Amino acid sequence: MPVSKKIEEAIKTFSFIETMARVYQEVAKTRMNQIRESVLKNREFIDELLKVYRIVKSECTQKSKEAKKERVFVFLSSNERFYGSLILDIWKELEKYLEKERGDLVIVGKMGKYLAEKSKFKENFYYFDLDDEKPELEKLKEIVDFLKNYEEILVFHGKFHTVLTQKVTITKIGGMEIEAERLKKHYLFEPSPEEVSRFFEEELLFSFFNQVIWDHQLSRYATRMVSMYQAEENAKKLRREMEKEKERLKREIQNKKQIEMFSGYKLWS
Repeated sequence: MPVSKKIEEAIKTFSFIETMARVYQEVAKTRMNQIRESVLKNREFIDELLKVYRIVKSECTQKSKEAKKERVFVFLSSNERFYGSLILDIWKELEKYLEKERGDLVIVGKMGKYLAEKSKFKENFYYFDLDDEKPELEKLKEIVDFLKNYEEILVFHGKFHTVLTQKVTITKIGGMEIEAERLKKHYLFEPSPEEVSRFFEEELLFSFFNQVIWDHQLSRYATRMVSMYQAEENAKKLRREMEKEKERLKREIQNKKQIEMFSGYKLWS
């Protein structure tokens, strides 16, 4: 294939990438703006409610004889790519825990499953599929029902801080160690700590987990928006370089024709 033809193909390819990256960027921006306000507004309320739940859970743990598994790690990932390094960063943080802490592993999302299978982690894990854009209610309930069997639930996920800053976060649910000063206090639970704890598990554990899912989703959208902006800029830069190369090649061809014409003129003269 002639060099000029290759350059034309490269320009078309980079233009296509540039367009697709811009589309992905706009979609991510729109969806991020749709859920950001509600996620951030609910975050503080849920965090305070979690503190109450931990106190109740700690009280029940001391008295209850109910047999539950000790700990579970939950890895929230994604089904799709184009989320920058966020999903990989979450997995790396989780791997550190898995090296020194014991517990079952739950993975949500195909990318998480892929990372676990390709890593040095050789233990069995539980896998749940969940739609990236619109998490199904029944799927969420299925995951929460599974997590109810554990005293301590640690969810590894992305958390939105600013559009440019997403952090790997560990949200702990249930079975927490409560600060010493709180344990010294006496709380009155009506009708009983067990009943209050059961209410939390049946009614509010779903809300806790659902908030984490949406927080993670908000973080993914922000990451995708920034990643697609960078991809668009890179494609734009490469396209411009190819266009400059095309112009340079065009000038070389014109110069060559002029030299050949001049040489022919001299020969005829």
